[in-house]
Amino acid sequence: MSYIQPLRRLYLNSQRKLIDERRARRSVDRQLHDVRRQLAAARENHSQEMGRAKAEITALEKKHEEELKGFETLTQVSQRLKKELEGKEALYRVGLDARLRFLEYARESISGVNPGNLDQGVIARRNDAAHRGHGEADLAALSCLRGVVPTALLDALFIDLYHCPTSRYLNWTEPKLRDALNYQTSIRTLTIQNHSLNRPIRERQSAMEHFQFIWETYERFRDSFKSLIMPRGPGLNGDLLS
Repeated sequence: MSYIQPLRRLYLNSQRKLIDERRARRSVDRQLHDVRRQLAAARENHSQEMGRAKAEITALEKKHEEELKGFETLTQVSQRLKKELEGKEALYRVGLDARLRFLEYARESISGVNPGNLDQGVIARRNDAAHRGHGEADLAALSCLRGVVPTALLDALFIDLYHCPTSRYLNWTEPKLRDALNYQTSIRTLTIQNHSLNRPIRERQSAMEHFQFIWETYERFRDSFKSLIMPRGPGLNGDLLS
């Protein structure tokens, strides 16, 4: 019987250790369960945060695209308005010269200013504005009639006056080319305006100087220059460089 007691104690000790191990395992299991639950919650929260972040990014990208389109639209409108303003600047100057001449003559009739004391420069500029060719101003004036008069008719009228389409006239970077056509148009319309060739000598001389420039350039680049200045088409009579 003496050996039973040690065995019983050994058994009881082993049972207590087993119970302790089971308790420890259950504790670890609970901890693992808590960790898994926390990880699942964190994963869910992360997924939701990612979803919200993606939604915010998408919304910001859409807003950026809309703002960019709006900016591009404003830029286009600004460029169009600037182009229209620049196109009508010549017409504004012509109209201003005409009104300044009226006001200058008003000084004579209303304020009693001696005619010899009137500003002849103002009067001369008005006369030029009213009676000389001015392609830029005429182009702006014709553009005001678009929608009222057929565009084809307006384009043909400009070509008849200045021997070239409006786009080519505006693209010439050499001022003498435009000036020469302006003077040529002035001389062609003398009969209509004055019923005689009584232009001041100064104006006719200036016209001839510009024609000389075109002729010399034409002689140097006969083939290419003639096709550039005188494109054949409706409304062209081809007499400028013939």
